[in-house]
Amino acid sequence: MLDLLKNDLKKFAIFVGSVSFGMLSYNFNFNFPNIMYLFVYFLIALVIYCFVGKTLKVGFENAIVETLLIVTIYMLPLDTSFKSFLYGVFIYISISSVFNKIKEVGKIKEPVIGGLYLLIALMIGLILYRYPGSIMYFKGMENINNEMLVLFSLVSLIGSI
Repeated sequence: MLDLLKNDLKKFAIFVGSVSFGMLSYNFNFNFPNIMYLFVYFLIALVIYCFVGKTLKVGFENAIVETLLIVTIYMLPLDTSFKSFLYGVFIYISISSVFNKIKEVGKIKEPVIGGLYLLIALMIGLILYRYPGSIMYFKGMENINNEMLVLFSLVSLIGSI
């Protein structure tokens, strides 16, 4: 019963985190302006997956799959603002999958989770500094700023691990 609740909460955390990260990339109008940036994304994904998986084969396969999904979003005839939302959702899901692979490997799990908790604490401090009382008097979706979206994404990332 507890495992079922844990899996449902993980799915909910991934949903909340991906939507909040997608809204953040929508606010910043994040797009890949040309195909060269997709190649840079492939190289970054390759390095990260090779570092986590400890083998070039696993890293190359995962980087190819993720880059093909980004290219699919790139080639869809959608509005650029919706594409930027989809890019944010996909990048959050890929970050979450990297952290889950780190959890499976288990060697650097504690420093990564500690770094995430530190980022959450810094983000809460930044929100309280820039917008005093915004967390205490939060009344609706119109009060959400970019810093809160980052905070929601980070907390959801912890929940998805």
